[in-house]
Amino acid sequence: MPADDQKIAIVSVFDKTGLLDLAKGLVHHNVRILASGGTARMIRDSGFPVDDISSVTNAPEMLDGRVKTLHPAVHAGILARNLESDEKDLADQNINKVDYVVCNLYPFKDTVAKVNVSIAEAVEEIDIGGVTLIRAAAKNHKRVAILSDPADYAAFLTELDKGDTSQESRSRYALKAFEHTADYDAAIADFFRKEYAGAGRQYMALRYGANPHQKPAAAFCPLEKLPFKVLCGAPGYINLLDCLNAWPLVRELKQALGLPAAASFKHVSPAGAAIGLPLTAEERQVYFVNDIDGIEASPLAQAYARARGADRMSSFGDIIALSDVVDVTTASIISKEVSDGVIAPGYDDAALDILRKKKGGKYLVLQMDPDYTPPATETRTVYGVSLQQHRNDVEISPKSFGTIIVPRDSGALPEAAARDLTVATITLKYTQSNSVCYASRGQVIGLGAGQQSRIHCTRLAGDKADNWWMRFHERVLNIRWKKGTKRPDKSNAIDLLVSGQLLRDGPEREAFDAVFEGDPPPPFTAEEREAWMRQLKGVCLSSDAFFPFTDNVYRASRSGVGYIAAPGGSQKDSQVFETAEKLGIVPTMAGKLFSTKAIVGISVGGFFLLCLLFLLVILAVQAIVLRRLQLRRAGCQAQDEEAAVPQIAQAPAAPALKSVGRNRGPTFPARVYYRPKRPTAPVTFAYDPRVARTRRARAEMLEESEALRAYLGTLRAHRRATIHVARRQDRAALQGLGEWVRRQATRELNIFLLIVPSVFVRCMPAN
Repeated sequence: MPADDQKIAIVSVFDKTGLLDLAKGLVHHNVRILASGGTARMIRDSGFPVDDISSVTNAPEMLDGRVKTLHPAVHAGILARNLESDEKDLADQNINKVDYVVCNLYPFKDTVAKVNVSIAEAVEEIDIGGVTLIRAAAKNHKRVAILSDPADYAAFLTELDKGDTSQESRSRYALKAFEHTADYDAAIADFFRKEYAGAGRQYMALRYGANPHQKPAAAFCPLEKLPFKVLCGAPGYINLLDCLNAWPLVRELKQALGLPAAASFKHVSPAGAAIGLPLTAEERQVYFVNDIDGIEASPLAQAYARARGADRMSSFGDIIALSDVVDVTTASIISKEVSDGVIAPGYDDAALDILRKKKGGKYLVLQMDPDYTPPATETRTVYGVSLQQHRNDVEISPKSFGTIIVPRDSGALPEAAARDLTVATITLKYTQSNSVCYASRGQVIGLGAGQQSRIHCTRLAGDKADNWWMRFHERVLNIRWKKGTKRPDKSNAIDLLVSGQLLRDGPEREAFDAVFEGDPPPPFTAEEREAWMRQLKGVCLSSDAFFPFTDNVYRASRSGVGYIAAPGGSQKDSQVFETAEKLGIVPTMAGKLFSTKAIVGISVGGFFLLCLLFLLVILAVQAIVLRRLQLRRAGCQAQDEEAAVPQIAQAPAAPALKSVGRNRGPTFPARVYYRPKRPTAPVTFAYDPRVARTRRARAEMLEESEALRAYLGTLRAHRRATIHVARRQDRAALQGLGEWVRRQATRELNIFLLIVPSVFVRCMPAN
């Protein structure tokens, strides 16, 4: 048995780095060491005194070392608190308290990292007793220090040199211990998830990561099955990023607008998105679906034709997301396009047969669980650092665009405008910021994603919208293609023609001319382009952040934009809105945060204007109240207002508040009427508006301060205030007031906060 004041340490480690230095330090500080197995042998062989754990458990190690430290004599000593009842229990069982636990675990990660490791080998590396020791000591870290990392040994011994470990250190060690066991359990779960829930149930191995050399790669869902099934093909890392971003987009479009929706995704941003509105004959030709039978009867097929047709160049090799069960018509369109995969809630048998034949049977087909809802918290690891945020689950619908900035009193938005703004804004929600989206006819027609400046987003999206509209020009519609020209070659040729990028001569021009039957179409002149663009009207634009300058509005107007949904917050909001009104564009605000950035329902400039107006109203009310203050509210009996109420005195510069936590900041002088038994010199208040959260304060306590020259005390309620001395000779009067406040501590002080900075208005009741 140790001496009553001798501390005890249990040491059981696999990683023996620094063990002997630790043992030397413990012995130096007269700490009794209890150790198990190989740990005890190493310490003993080095000449340091050590007792086997079996000496306190009176039970030998069992089952080839599987049971060493699992015993009440060990864990009761660790878990015991400094309570009389715990002390009695220990005394009754003749058990000593344990003060320090040093433990690290079997190298499970290293074992399972070996090639072809068996389940039996992995199982033997699952530490039981060590995890129990660590968790028990970490749980009782108020008294026990747990060392699970050899890197902490030196600091621990340094603290022992000064006396003992601090509560701060024990708390830090406990956190590291919990993280150690959590990481250990995660590694075990990861191994068995692969072994017992692989093949797409909870775990799915991927071909590679973002690049072919990034191996291994995997997708998994802890505690639940994967929300999708692989019906064909083998997904890659980028494939799943696209699928899992594209699916919620089409799901949300369907929920918001009540029509089937489709999206074309490339590299974690949409190239196009649309709902299933009927196609005109021109649209069927422009979108290369005029040869698809039955498309007029399939809203889902029409939605994908629009989504793919928005920007055919960017959609080359896309991931497709579809909100509804895929029918044969939609599958027929997909079969003709160059695409990497599709995700949908289901597939008709015939449609699935069509898709399984694509790419020689390697085309990726995922079936998504339509009822799956992801956790509210998203976690992402960047450079070893885990970032968490609440998932962007704000709902967007046509009702979101109810605030029209200009022209005022213009009524509700047209139904088509509200619909297209909804399409554009939901699309931005799943687009890399900065981003701007143009939409028309229920579909995206131009998207600028991932640009560092707002104007480049607007230009990029506008250029794509212009190209989309130029494809409806009769010169493009009347193109005669050489027989056998493939769809990608047609798309490339049209893009060169409508974008104005066509060269006059050279190999590129020769390749362009070679795809046409007869004479190639001539390039558009600037005058022809301008005349055609003037016919595009009513386009809707959504931006995921405010427009800092008017250049965005001017650029948008050139692409037929008639409606804009964007947040306020720019210093030039008023100029942006005025410019929009001059150009015939209607700016709108959404009532909630709705995109990839924080978007507010009122501009900052507008907010300050409203605050200024409110301040003027309050000041006017204050002037009236001050002139007509009724003394009976203060319990004053005097008839003469001048005699009863002291003159208002301005406070001197108020010092910063001392006890407001993180809410330190400048204080502002405020005026107050008060009426003790006799008229005395006036006092003034100061307060921090960032702490003053309520309009009405209730006095709970007013404490004297040693610094009476600066202030008498702190008024504690929903805000903290300070009473200041206006003149040094008023100190006695203020002390009297303080005594009066103490007597009134349970009563209302009748002090009303109206607005900053100096309008405390109302009398205190007289004593």
